[in-house]
Amino acid sequence: MLKRLFKSENGRATRLRGSDMRKLYLHIGCGKTGSSALQVWLANNRQHLLSQHIVYPFPTPEKLGDYAITSGNGLELVQRITNGTVEPILADIMQRYPQDILYSSEIFQTLDDDRLAHLQTLAERLKLEVHIIAFVRDVYDMAYSTYLQHLKRHGYDQTFRVFGLTQTTLMQFQVVERFAKYFKNIRLLHYDTEKVTGLEKALCRCLGVDPAVLPPMSEKKVNRSLTYFESQLLLLCNTCYKQQLGPAYAETFCTIISDMIIGQSPERPTEIFYDAAVHEHFQRHMGEFVATFNRVYFHDAGLSIFNPAGKTVIRDPSPLSEELSTLIKALFRGFAYRLDKTPPAVAFREKMIETLRDTALSLEDTAVNQAYFLMRAAQHFRRNGPLINQKVREYGARLNAAKAAPPPVPGKS
Repeated sequence: MLKRLFKSENGRATRLRGSDMRKLYLHIGCGKTGSSALQVWLANNRQHLLSQHIVYPFPTPEKLGDYAITSGNGLELVQRITNGTVEPILADIMQRYPQDILYSSEIFQTLDDDRLAHLQTLAERLKLEVHIIAFVRDVYDMAYSTYLQHLKRHGYDQTFRVFGLTQTTLMQFQVVERFAKYFKNIRLLHYDTEKVTGLEKALCRCLGVDPAVLPPMSEKKVNRSLTYFESQLLLLCNTCYKQQLGPAYAETFCTIISDMIIGQSPERPTEIFYDAAVHEHFQRHMGEFVATFNRVYFHDAGLSIFNPAGKTVIRDPSPLSEELSTLIKALFRGFAYRLDKTPPAVAFREKMIETLRDTALSLEDTAVNQAYFLMRAAQHFRRNGPLINQKVREYGARLNAAKAAPPPVPGKS
């Protein structure tokens, strides 16, 4: 399997000035290697890239915000490759622009062998020289980042150890191997090394572009990872959600929660949790992949299973407090009870609503303010009750009229 990997280009990419061949650059990720930040930078610097003989087709002229999350400009291209209608769009871009073409999207990783073979044949027919660019990460870092993404987007409810011990390969290895069967120009970049000086500079190097001509990429984080505490909080929420409410809409739930957490503090520093058992498992199952990739793409020095240098590593973290865990579990039991359709729960809610309603009615002549509060509470649980809705309107009108009335004159009745 590993023998199918091809030797990568070395040094600066060169443009074929005297040739009929144009370059089609595909930046395919890999996942969790800063693709969103790079794609915001690419979209906002299309004119600069054009001046450097690179066209980055993008559907909208507007600039993207610093914290925008984008899948790049490759979605339509992947869709057209998949349904066999990609030739017109590439031919049109080649006719309108003399520059080399750049597409960037992690969605390219979904292309199977048949689609890649189709793209290879089409590129030869259009005289396009395909260059694949991908960032790859150290094994442990990539696995841990993928785990956090599962918590954030897929409602995952198991610990990192459970997740890690099931991993015997990584998508980044499989993707590169698949693309290497069809395209000989594969350029891999070590994410952990390149982010020190700038991911955009590494990408420019692959494109043959002078990075000094383009503004540097914003240092603001895009779609940051979770801190260890946040990961444990979301893990508990995902677990409680599935236990109390079932799997339906679990992905929507965790996305809302994680987006709110990250949105409130997008620049918060994050850590990496170290588990020695998972590290040993990765070494045993993926050491060969790392050695082969380093030999083929990095001159024997690049990827590692785990390198703690320059990272904040947590080895013996404190668990969530019992008080916080109890609170979260109680909240989810409350949510479940609110949605419980069993006869005892329904009967209890009906009795509670009737008690709120009847107590409000008994107070409407003597304490309309309290009556309004109680009737609004009843309305929260029975939104379509005619009498309840009528009384909420009536009490509200009386309270508003009392506020608008002039104050009484002393000495006059």
